[in-house]
Amino acid sequence: MSTYVGVSNIARKIKKFYVGVDGVARTIKKLYIGVAGVARLIWSSMTTLSYYGALTDLTSGGEYIYGDGASWIGNYTLITGGYNSGYFNTVNAFNSSFVKSNPTALILARYQLAACKNDSYAIFAGGVTTGNQSYVDAYNSALTRVNPTTLSESRFGCKGSNIGVYALITGGSVSGTAVATVDAYNTSLTRSIPTTLSESKVSHMAAKNGSYAIFAGGTSSGSRSSVVNAYNSSLVRTIPTALSAAISEGAGCTLGNYAIFAGGRDNSGSVSTVNAYNASLVRTVLTNLSIDRYGLAGANTDDYALFAGGYSYSTSNYSAIVDTYDSNLVKGTITSLQGARSLLVGTGHNNKIIFAGGRNGVLKVDAYQAA
Repeated sequence: MSTYVGVSNIARKIKKFYVGVDGVARTIKKLYIGVAGVARLIWSSMTTLSYYGALTDLTSGGEYIYGDGASWIGNYTLITGGYNSGYFNTVNAFNSSFVKSNPTALILARYQLAACKNDSYAIFAGGVTTGNQSYVDAYNSALTRVNPTTLSESRFGCKGSNIGVYALITGGSVSGTAVATVDAYNTSLTRSIPTTLSESKVSHMAAKNGSYAIFAGGTSSGSRSSVVNAYNSSLVRTIPTALSAAISEGAGCTLGNYAIFAGGRDNSGSVSTVNAYNASLVRTVLTNLSIDRYGLAGANTDDYALFAGGYSYSTSNYSAIVDTYDSNLVKGTITSLQGARSLLVGTGHNNKIIFAGGRNGVLKVDAYQAA
């Protein structure tokens, strides 16, 4: 539902309303007016989610990403690295009109790298080729690549998120052994080393809410974990309530003031569990995914979190399902991916989402948008 206001005799669509609460501007989600004693909705900030369609395939022969090689900066979504009978250093960039280009490649071909961002750079760190890597590639909004100080420890399978001015790269594997290392890069790409994770982690999940960068689950010392670590904008670590189950290889996603963790694998197979943490780190268990799966990807618009693809033990097959959760944490579904696949990547900004690559999907790219 749209509402307009006149500005210089031109009708302008109102996108957001705010109200002051204790000196803080709070976003109004819906406005109602009383009509004959009944509340009638006259305005809603909620957007409508739709499948945009299949985009131009990724550049690189038979590439699947297998890791967290997707982030964004400025008007660009970046998909980096990958592996398929060889390692790739390709960078695929999609602008806000979903037009693809190929900026300067990564400094080294690799996959299973961490992706995250701060206010100035999209950052891709670590990974593996014939050995563990510590390289860090950073791209600014003009897609210029710089290479800051390397990670403090060479590793792959690490996970990235951001909070305040920091991009955080956590955990990972060094020669098959999970580690608890955390590296932080500020907007000047100066590296610091915050308090380590409370346990070693690999194959864990990462997301953020309004107050914390959160890292959940994973494999620690050979066993799946339910432990959750949260870092605030001062990089102080907190250990909130654990996940509802010990899970690895799920997907994390941000939705407003919630960090959501979905799917994954426990000791019996793939799961459909979904946990959400609000800005106070209170955990809520949401409605399950439509089907159990691991190796799925998460991405978000302003009003929706999407979880796409994966591999399901219950069907013994890849999945193309895309589950949605709105800002009220209500679950829905939307048009499936153009092809079933797992180990894909996803990222979203400016109310547009891209899911790319993946085992069984190779070069495929799908786009969703909210308007």
